[in-house]
Amino acid sequence: MIVRPIKCKVYLEGILVPFNTVQLTMQPNSPSMLTITVPPVRDLFDIFPRTFVQVFYDDGGGWKNFFEGEVVAHGFSKSPQGGRAMTLTCLDLSNYWVYSYAYFLTERETHQIALTDRILFFAGANPAQVADRKESEPILPIRTIGVKARELIRASKDRDIVTGLRKTMELVAGVNGFYEKGFSKYNINDRLVNLPDSQVQFLVDGFSVDAIVTEFFARNAYDPIMAMVTVSLSQVYQMIWPLSLPSMRQDVVNGPRKPTNFLVTPSTFLTAPPRCNVIFPDLHEGFQYSRNFMAEPTRFVLFSGSSNDELSKQFHWAPAPFRDLLETIRKAQRSGQDLKSLNLVIENASVEFDETIRGILPQMEGLMQDGFMRVRGSLLSSAGGGQKAKEQASEKIQTFFAEIAEFEFLRRKFESRNFGPIQMPFNPNLHPAFPILLLDKEARIFASPTSLTHVISADGAAATSVSCAYARHKDVIKDFRLPPWINKSYVPDAIGEDTYASADPDGVTRTVRGAYPALIGPGHRSVLSDALDIEEEGEIVFRKPTSQEEAADALFGMYLRSGDRQAFIENYTARPIMTMKEALDFLGVTETNEDQLDGQVYDTRKRDVIQAMKVKLVEAGFAVAEI
Repeated sequence: MIVRPIKCKVYLEGILVPFNTVQLTMQPNSPSMLTITVPPVRDLFDIFPRTFVQVFYDDGGGWKNFFEGEVVAHGFSKSPQGGRAMTLTCLDLSNYWVYSYAYFLTERETHQIALTDRILFFAGANPAQVADRKESEPILPIRTIGVKARELIRASKDRDIVTGLRKTMELVAGVNGFYEKGFSKYNINDRLVNLPDSQVQFLVDGFSVDAIVTEFFARNAYDPIMAMVTVSLSQVYQMIWPLSLPSMRQDVVNGPRKPTNFLVTPSTFLTAPPRCNVIFPDLHEGFQYSRNFMAEPTRFVLFSGSSNDELSKQFHWAPAPFRDLLETIRKAQRSGQDLKSLNLVIENASVEFDETIRGILPQMEGLMQDGFMRVRGSLLSSAGGGQKAKEQASEKIQTFFAEIAEFEFLRRKFESRNFGPIQMPFNPNLHPAFPILLLDKEARIFASPTSLTHVISADGAAATSVSCAYARHKDVIKDFRLPPWINKSYVPDAIGEDTYASADPDGVTRTVRGAYPALIGPGHRSVLSDALDIEEEGEIVFRKPTSQEEAADALFGMYLRSGDRQAFIENYTARPIMTMKEALDFLGVTETNEDQLDGQVYDTRKRDVIQAMKVKLVEAGFAVAEI
């Protein structure tokens, strides 16, 4: 594989500045972090907090967006050998949700803290909103976030909890002048996206929507908005991924193109990877895979409620062979058979390394009684009255918790399998929110990223590393049913094939074809969506693979047979990444010359400091160089 030098440009408040290295790390449920190492100059100590940072790279295909965010910290160090270094720590624009808080006053605090003091504490809170609040509702800076979340969820056509929580995050833009300005000039809300998801509709009926509100109120004193939303999303197996190097999307036909910087997505560790996340042999230099056989459960039980609940079973078991074993035991008990004569371990060819080999490794989890009763009440209230309706609701409850048990068993089975770091030359195409597939002559490994890091040096050297969990070296999942709370567009072996439409609370109807075309780019598909060269009985046939394992083997064979492997890899894994021009146009910024960008997004006071720092760097002999 030919490794090209990577050009890189770093702008602080629109001023091009010298740098030594930039290191970008992305992880779920927290902002992307960029560390910039710069030549040491005293003026760096004068840099303003929230100085706007833009980084662009060129790998031979034109300038593309690498990072947008703000400086949140700086540092200076000297080594025993005399070397000096200064660093800027930056967070992407989702830091506005990390550094905005909701505060909940108890009745005692309400009497102890004067209204004026509360307004001052929350820096610009609207006095009327504070005065009109109900007891135990959160004070600004996000008004009554729990109640507002409930309103937004119920206002959605499909009562979509994920969209409702996303809209709750967007409320931060209206808190006060500071947030209004930041959200407006950076177009932050336009960068946040989720697929509308009516799959979880029944979870937001009746009592269960109040459970989300209760989750907000249960937090200690005050919490970041990001923390409160991510905890609530986790209740339906969702997370927020910050995405630097974003793809562009088009929400409506002929509408403006927008970057997907912040993506709300379900847990997709069993989903077929997108094409951009296939790591061919030429793309990786080293990796580590580890699996602890004894950390993986062989059987799992979910305790879901009171034994006195006539509509619900108390326990739900997984996997299917375990349920079959229990039925065998129950039949033996009813017939008075001596249980000592039974083999009480799971012995089934469909279960990898079953209990005859590993022994019995059980795990158990109990749903809190309050949470169970809320979901139960939700299902009952949506079913209506009458005995038949209750029986139907009871069946729905059983199905729901049985699917939770099956999903939890699989999650626990794979979560302890670590894969990485996978080290490779700079690979901007990787999308950390979705699974990866690594191809090697000894292995085909699927996994879900937990962190992705890119490093670029001023001399053009660049590298990428990705760490993963939920690794599986072959397709061992048979007859898997996607849980009802995950959008069907993420179904493991058919992602990209389902068409659906839903409406946001703003009334805009969006129709997309599958998750990957919507979130990564038009036409972008999974490794299962296209016909591949597949070997059958010594002959090569061209058809769609029937499993992820077959797709992996077919791709490896096509890679080996390709005449120009680099061209094959680049064509297969290409992902549409936001260009520098698109990034500047999105912010209303123009490039006046090679060293400077201009636009209302930049702050004059901060810009003057950066310009003075750059002058000192140039005087000290540090030039802004491009490879």
